Amino acid sequence: MAMDSATENPCLKAVAAWKLEERGEENARYFFETQRITGLYSGESCFVIGRKGSGKTAIAEHILNMQDHSTFAQTLSFRNFPFNILAQFDQEGFSTSSRFTNIWKYITYMTMLRTFAKNHAISAELRALIDEEMPQDLGRATSSYIQQITDRSFGLKILSSGGSASTKNAYLTNETAIYERVAILENIIDQHIDKSTYYILYDDLDDDYDRESAHPESTYAKLLGGLFKATVDIKARFARRANFYPIVFLRDDIYDLLRSNNKAKLMSDIIDLRWQNSVLSDMVSHRIFKAAACSPPEGVTDSSALMETALGLLFDSTRVSLNGKRRTRPLMSEIERRSYGRPRDIIAYLQLAASNALQKGETMISVETRKNLDRLYSEYLITDLIDELHTRIPDIEEVFAIVSSSGKASLRYQDLEVALKDNLDQFSAHTAALGPRGIIDLLVKSSVLGKQLPVENQQEFRYQNRFIRVSSNDKLYIHRGLHSGLVVS
Repeated sequence: MAMDSATENPCLKAVAAWKLEERGEENARYFFETQRITGLYSGESCFVIGRKGSGKTAIAEHILNMQDHSTFAQTLSFRNFPFNILAQFDQEGFSTSSRFTNIWKYITYMTMLRTFAKNHAISAELRALIDEEMPQDLGRATSSYIQQITDRSFGLKILSSGGSASTKNAYLTNETAIYERVAILENIIDQHIDKSTYYILYDDLDDDYDRESAHPESTYAKLLGGLFKATVDIKARFARRANFYPIVFLRDDIYDLLRSNNKAKLMSDIIDLRWQNSVLSDMVSHRIFKAAACSPPEGVTDSSALMETALGLLFDSTRVSLNGKRRTRPLMSEIERRSYGRPRDIIAYLQLAASNALQKGETMISVETRKNLDRLYSEYLITDLIDELHTRIPDIEEVFAIVSSSGKASLRYQDLEVALKDNLDQFSAHTAALGPRGIIDLLVKSSVLGKQLPVENQQEFRYQNRFIRVSSNDKLYIHRGLHSGLVVS
């Protein structure tokens, strides 16, 4: 049924058009800034750790959107990047966390020089030299750029002591030892850096993450350990002297792989992107009001009240009946129960609901449309989990089939262990090598499974408590958002 243009809901149309990863103008329009995030702007924090879908890339994109005549940002995206190029710079004799530190410093400082060329407050001689000698605008082609600056044939004329380009040039080549290159580049940046603010953003570091990478002694894990050490060193070196801020964005499960004696000291540098319910509600209401092109009601500051008003722009009813009883719960609470508490989950739910309502010709999302959404939303979550887990558990779809084979959402650890053991010979060698307990451990870490608590109808998942542990005597529970897709109850 076609919708009458006189009665259409522009907010519904805007929400139906939401993307799970918004860039450019869309990111600028919908981005929700929390108090914790502001620590990145001043260099107080330099690491953003969170699960896939928690908002890391949105923050990186937001910082890119902050650029002006005195604020510069460059993203180093590692999609499809051959990390083996960096692995050749392993420095024997250094501790695990320091072995690759200098190659990351070199990449960061070279990127800083490339960023200098955009700043008219930097000397014209240096900018001209950078444009002449260095690979051009990075864009998002980080792989090609780093291959160029680490290639043996690459050379760079640089200003050795701040004099004119014609009389004070030195020549830096990739035959020069990596630690010497770093020292030279640090000296150049020290001489020329101004009062502008510079952000170097490391994103998409998980793109090369595979089953061989997924252990603390892998080259991949050691390379990332070097990046963390380099970031801390750069932050300390330029603190209170310049506004030079490298920022690393990384998935929490990959961060857990890193081994360092100083890891505990990083806590003050880290933004942990686990969203509290009230902040998540504020983010959702902010987005809906933006979609509706209206402001929140004056005088209303309570998160729950704002959420109720915002959802009222989309849904016929903002309350959910509990199993046909007279009792109800807020719609946002019901959505949260089916999600992993990530912005992406809530955005996906509302986008699916709005799209389905529009297809049915509704001007508001009806109760029937919302109820019929369970299967679609569950399939979204399952697809997202398969994408996240397939590098660790290649046979993840077969594992899901075993987990759900009883048709029950609640299951005993020992029963699942036996069922997985009985099917090990059907799995690939990598999945089989994990063993039943290794598979269950990964399912718990990804919050596919949680721990059934002694209190009736209460469970705990790792996305709520990072230190959750389960034992063979525990009862497990399949996350509520997966029930419909896995056909369990």
